[in-house]
Amino acid sequence: TRTPNPPPATEPILNVSSPLHGTIRFVVHDSAAPDSHSHAKPAGYQGIELFEQIGGTPPVTSAGMTPLNIQTKTSFTFTEDPANSGKTFYYLARWVNTTGAPGPWSAVASVVLS
Repeated sequence: TRTPNPPPATEPILNVSSPLHGTIRFVVHDSAAPDSHSHAKPAGYQGIELFEQIGGTPPVTSAGMTPLNIQTKTSFTFTEDPANSGKTFYYLARWVNTTGAPGPWSAVASVVLS
């Protein structure tokens, strides 16, 4: 039998922007290689577990945030409700292994929806 990878030891670095009206673009890097131009997730891991909060004060933990799907790609775009234009969106993420065991949290990333 194969042994699953242990929980990730590094956290993702989230770069978020709102380049087009109603969209939020994500580019994710691993903190083990923050200056790398590679967007590769750590080898053997499933992706990132992503949490979102719309408006309010910046979160300190994921408590009260909305969990989103696990993202397996490290560059992706969400389309948001245009009624939320001008609101601040906050995100937290962490790498997860193939059994869903999480690693440490990223820093909070925020963007104002254009």
